Amino acid sequence: MTNPVPAAASPRANVLELDVLRGVAAILMIVNHAGYRLLSAADAASGMTGLAVFLGSFAPVVFFFATGFGIGLGVAATNRAPALGATLWKAALLILADQIGYWASGDAGGLNFFSFIGIAMLVVGILARLQRSTAVSLALVLVLLIGRYALGPVLRDQPGGSAGFDWIIGARNVPVVAYPLSPWMVYPLLGFALGKLYATSSPAHWLRTGTVVIVAAGAAAAALVAMNSSLFRWGTVSAAFFVLSIAVLAAAGLVSMLLAMKAPRVASAAALRGVASFAVIPLHYALLDACRVMELPLAPVPFVLVFASIALVSWIGATAIAAWVAQPWVTRRRSTAFAVLAGAVVVLVWVGLAAPRGVGAAIALVLAQLAIAGLLGLRARPQAQRIVKMTRV
Repeated sequence: MTNPVPAAASPRANVLELDVLRGVAAILMIVNHAGYRLLSAADAASGMTGLAVFLGSFAPVVFFFATGFGIGLGVAATNRAPALGATLWKAALLILADQIGYWASGDAGGLNFFSFIGIAMLVVGILARLQRSTAVSLALVLVLLIGRYALGPVLRDQPGGSAGFDWIIGARNVPVVAYPLSPWMVYPLLGFALGKLYATSSPAHWLRTGTVVIVAAGAAAAALVAMNSSLFRWGTVSAAFFVLSIAVLAAAGLVSMLLAMKAPRVASAAALRGVASFAVIPLHYALLDACRVMELPLAPVPFVLVFASIALVSWIGATAIAAWVAQPWVTRRRSTAFAVLAGAVVVLVWVGLAAPRGVGAAIALVLAQLAIAGLLGLRARPQAQRIVKMTRV
């Protein structure tokens, strides 16, 4: 008789806690954006609302980490890197979604949230094809941190340099670039390495490790603040913010794991899967724009009610869009839907370019990004259907 394989040794390509982690990131994002748009400057920077808005500024940290983490889980489960063609397609759509946002604002283009996720997917997807992908990822993490926090302060005050070099080092602001390579690429790289480890290990010891990381990183961040390091992340990322982000990331991970383990129904309701994690972003922006008809700024109590409403409606809408895209389309229907969505993107981009900064451009932006969400989901369906057919043979 053969010994049974422990459950922890069986790689998992999809885990509920990853989807919950995306949900946590979305909540942080919505409270951050809502706070700056709907609260007074004083309420957005002080008190409980100020603390919530500040914690919301860590949303990209969690989103970028989840991007690498999901790829790591998939590689561990299948022993294969993600298909390069599919990765290029997703990255192109994400970059397009970002550029539409710039065009709607009257700008030529830039690098923001969606574009960085697309770049991270490409970088991690290529690294995943290497034999020692985990070691290489962690080595790059070290290189990026040395570049930003050891060399960066020295090079920042030197004359000359280029926008490309500044983007790589991350010590100086680059126009229309929200996320420099360092240290933001650290999060997906770290997520990839930990995703591969997490897929083949028991969650129990991660709870202990996460608790230690929260305490250690939190204490280190407090020490840096005491030494006058600011908690700043726009354009460049301070050392104190980066260290604190590790503690916040560990806390988000622990919350996701505990919900998945102890309250699976709550976790399922809080989870954002695949397309839904993309669609929730343009939806919450549209709802925030609609709040302009209200008398602003809001007091803290009405703000909480409005924030909760925006989060709930965004969740329902994003989940509905993801469910529609996930329907088992036959080939002809899929081709028709694909053509309609692609055409919608083209038309809506044209509308946004024709009248930037207006209400029409804002509406076109939301609709175009939702159409891109559909394209992201439709592209993934044929391979999934082939897998289902193979399992039924």
